[in-house]
Amino acid sequence: MDYTKRKELIEFLKQWESNGIVYQWHFEGVDIWPIVKSAVFFLNYEKKTNSSRISKLKKILKVFRLDFLIGFFFFKSNNLLTQKSVLFVGYSTFRTVFESSFINKFFKPLIDYIEKADVSYVVADIDGKKKKHNYKEEQLIFNRLSQRHYFRYRIKFGQDELKELTGFEGFIDELKVTHHFNSLALKEFIVNEIKSTLSWRLTWDAILAKIKPKKVFVLYYYCPSIYALINVCKMRNVEVIDMQHGGQGQFHIGYNYVNLPKDGLNTLPSSFWVWDRSSKNQLNYMIKGSNINLIFGGNPWIDYLKTFKNINLGDWSHGKKVSILYTLQPILDPILHPYIINAIRNTTTNYEWWLRTHPRMRPEQIIDLHQIIEKNGLKCKVIVDAISNEPLPIILTKTNIHVSHYSGAVVEAALFRIPVNIVIGDVGKEFFGELIENGMAQFFNEKNNDCLFEFLDKQYKISEKNAKNQEFITNQSYIDVLPALLK
Repeated sequence: MDYTKRKELIEFLKQWESNGIVYQWHFEGVDIWPIVKSAVFFLNYEKKTNSSRISKLKKILKVFRLDFLIGFFFFKSNNLLTQKSVLFVGYSTFRTVFESSFINKFFKPLIDYIEKADVSYVVADIDGKKKKHNYKEEQLIFNRLSQRHYFRYRIKFGQDELKELTGFEGFIDELKVTHHFNSLALKEFIVNEIKSTLSWRLTWDAILAKIKPKKVFVLYYYCPSIYALINVCKMRNVEVIDMQHGGQGQFHIGYNYVNLPKDGLNTLPSSFWVWDRSSKNQLNYMIKGSNINLIFGGNPWIDYLKTFKNINLGDWSHGKKVSILYTLQPILDPILHPYIINAIRNTTTNYEWWLRTHPRMRPEQIIDLHQIIEKNGLKCKVIVDAISNEPLPIILTKTNIHVSHYSGAVVEAALFRIPVNIVIGDVGKEFFGELIENGMAQFFNEKNNDCLFEFLDKQYKISEKNAKNQEFITNQSYIDVLPALLK
């Protein structure tokens, strides 16, 4: 979705929020506007990523209702669950291999803290446990989530229920006319997202009845499984904290609500954990007038890694060269824009490009990336695989120049005070406007200037005149806020 279309769609959704009608859309105690909103936005990003083998397996399970039986088994085994104070729910894409363990980058620091405080906890990844990885946490309930397949057969929701929502048909018609949506496909997608949320709600209700957590931390909230978890938690008066994992603000579909009801919505988190003051200021605009809280807790992964004094990059790093870190993103098309290719091609020998793939990039995207590099004769000027396996904060300690479109790495680079922190394109400008305004990032307009390397070289030479030692500069830490949160 290009900048203009994205902006127009976001403004359209805000208009509907302004009149308040969408906040009255409920079904069986679930506020469904956030589900509808994210479905409208992400419909364009849905891609078939499963292999035919997996698709056939799922088909077989459904035909013989084996998924139902598996789900029923785990539902009946819920009695084995015990009470825990804290529940962590995320995705495997937020994990990385660190000190031989497959850890969640943002949960690990908190888990270490609460273990020392003798607070009980349990962890779940929505996409399940990954084989061939060593999970350090012993308190895992990944398989328990399979019981959603048992509850899925009990959900009755369709387009007839959508028609009963005041203004819904007009909403869909307007999307069709002004934004050229396929109304039939959109309705089907919305129905499926709501049905998924409802089946997950029954799943979480059964699990939380046994675990009885006092706090729940999530990464990220704007998907059916977490919408459902939030709904159940709010029924049980349990605080749900959405932890920042990247860029937020007015151009992000999950962080740009307007005119929220005073009590919020029962599918939106109770609190938002933010890394920095810029992110805090952006969300203050969204939650204005509601009882949603902000927790200024810093970036836990950065603060955690600064306690490890002897971590070094692998021997692939050429320390004498000026490093240019380019953080890729899973939804960019093409994977490498022509101006990036030209910049790498025109780079002088005293520079070196580090192309870091995104955890959610599909295998075929990474293959395409390598093919583009090979085709354009760039192999001698870039490092890809090695840099993609290193923890980002460690890479940032060795980075001289950071380049991205609208990756959350822009915020992390700003936290490290990397002097040349380039944001490319209008979408990134919307995401990180405050950082650009405060001089913690620089904007590159690719429409008017195709000489990216010249721009980088100029910015770097300016920064050298005012060189400062790079260091972790977060002025707020998770250590400062956890004691009060866990009371």
